[in-house]
Amino acid sequence: MKRYAAERFIQMLVILFGTSFIIFFLFAMLPGDYIDSNVNLTPERAQELKARELGENPPYILIHYRQSARAVSGKIKGLEPDNYSGINSSLSNVSIQ
Repeated sequence: MKRYAAERFIQMLVILFGTSFIIFFLFAMLPGDYIDSNVNLTPERAQELKARELGENPPYILIHYRQSARAVSGKIKGLEPDNYSGINSSLSNVSIQ
């Protein structure tokens, strides 16, 4: 029984990683990004932001690894612990009817 559970667990990890990579790859193939869609940026500033945020065209597997590592460790960009107070204060003004 333990062997069966171990095999199923390994299969689950393979399926989870494969599915996350396929979804990431499909989203990466969409044209444009959040920097290109900002019409207020100059072309020089857009290049600077791309170089800082994305690096010099890293391979997709490396980008996927970095984002997966951030998600597993809980360090998702924009949701670091020092930003929680801003989220809470913006949600305190919301009224649900």
